[in-house]
Amino acid sequence: MAFALLRLPTVASDLAVQLNTPTYVSAASAAAAHTGAGSLPSAASAPSLLLRMLRTCCIEDWGLFGAEQTSSASAQGSGPG
Repeated sequence: MAFALLRLPTVASDLAVQLNTPTYVSAASAAAAHTGAGSLPSAASAPSLLLRMLRTCCIEDWGLFGAEQTSSASAQGSGPG
């Protein structure tokens, strides 16, 4: 599991992002058809995957945070406007 908390000061809010990665897939699981059953080494890659997700994160509607204007600025950008 990997976790990030992004502070969005322009809208006085925070954005919590959590990435859960399985460490084991049961043979009876529907996911086994796609990943295979058993242990998965991908859990160790969760932090790097989360970083890639954050780098491409884009808030399309700042109104979700109570902002009066909407913008397609990135979460790391200047905020609404």
